[in-house]
Amino acid sequence: CSRELKKRTGKKVIGYAGTLRYSLIEHFPASSRYAAYIVNFFLELTQLGVCTVYIIFAAQTLEEISEHYFKDLRIYMALIGVCLLPFVLIKRLDMMSVLSGCANALCAFSLTCTIIYICLDLKIPRNYSFIGYPQKYPLFISTLVYVNEGVNMIIPLDNEISDPNKYELAIKISTYGCSFIYLIIGLLGYISYGDSVKSSVILNLPFEP
Repeated sequence: CSRELKKRTGKKVIGYAGTLRYSLIEHFPASSRYAAYIVNFFLELTQLGVCTVYIIFAAQTLEEISEHYFKDLRIYMALIGVCLLPFVLIKRLDMMSVLSGCANALCAFSLTCTIIYICLDLKIPRNYSFIGYPQKYPLFISTLVYVNEGVNMIIPLDNEISDPNKYELAIKISTYGCSFIYLIIGLLGYISYGDSVKSSVILNLPFEP
């Protein structure tokens, strides 16, 4: 839809709000502007929630490795939030490519270390329930949605990619790859720590190497 609208309007870049606006402008011109505002509102709400999760996760990790130098978790969250603010001002995705590549390399290294530590503590499953408790279903569903989160980046990436014909293949590889990694980490983490596994399995890892 976005690509078709770019052809019709002659614009090189159309975001989510623009896609909805130009879709409605012919038959519902009065509603098209407000619809764009609504889309932007929910996109910002989604990004706020996603970034909040990342900040809390990073703050908890820093709190663990710093041996509780600051007793209040909110201090770590504030420090991380201040460090992230300059990146919000970057509008071009290609300017983030080098930083993103370094981050991906560090993620791959950390995932490898995490899997190694988990495998060192693997236990034969005993008395593990194959079906989780119903009160944990909302957490499971929210985690599943969070894993596949990223829909807000589909159109911006499509606008920036040099070869749009390869875009669908790249999306499939990244989606299936991330889902497989989450499946492996979740399975190994549950086998190793059972019901005592925490929201992030790295919080179950030993403090000493």
